[in-house]
Amino acid sequence: MFAAILACGIMTTSCEKTETEIKPIDGSGGQGEETPVKPVSIKVTYEAKATQTTLDNYALVGTSTLVRYVDADGKVKKETFTGNFNKTVTIPITSKGVDAAFQVLIVPKTREELAALGDNVNVTTTMNFSYLVNYDNNTQSEVFLFTTEKPMGGCSPYNTIYTGATDEKNTYDKYVERFGGFIPAMARVGYKILGDGTYSFSNSSAAFWHENKWAPK
Repeated sequence: MFAAILACGIMTTSCEKTETEIKPIDGSGGQGEETPVKPVSIKVTYEAKATQTTLDNYALVGTSTLVRYVDADGKVKKETFTGNFNKTVTIPITSKGVDAAFQVLIVPKTREELAALGDNVNVTTTMNFSYLVNYDNNTQSEVFLFTTEKPMGGCSPYNTIYTGATDEKNTYDKYVERFGGFIPAMARVGYKILGDGTYSFSNSSAAFWHENKWAPK
């Protein structure tokens, strides 16, 4: 059997969703059935939006704002985020598996500059993350959509940059030093094929972006 879940969550770096339901990507409806086709790629659409007020608030706490995503070549790319981002890519499933991931990253000002602001800053950002699986017989799975409009597993987007003396150290420790910046929202979907032909899942956006963090020089 070659089944995979491609589990995903849009979440903050402070919480993670553990997915226990295993869904076959062949659409057969059960783990015990034979997989009639082979998955060859996933088609992913990344979307992020921010109001002008949010863009202005980005500038209060950061030197720039980026979108970072896994591109069609399987590598993490970055672009300047201007408030409206929409990109669809098809990522091949290799012998090792596949990852798709997306985040909005605010490249931060210094801890001292942040503390000088005095007031906490709202950086609410809308993010959508959808994908489908392509098979070798030219069929596709249903489309799966995850969105900040409906957070899963009790998680919610990280919408506030805390600038007070009590909170700003924790903000830096959790969202800057570990991840390279403030992250209003992030997502990941993927699975890994093991040497014995079985697979393992990981739906931790936090773990993926911690491993693939980017920080300005």
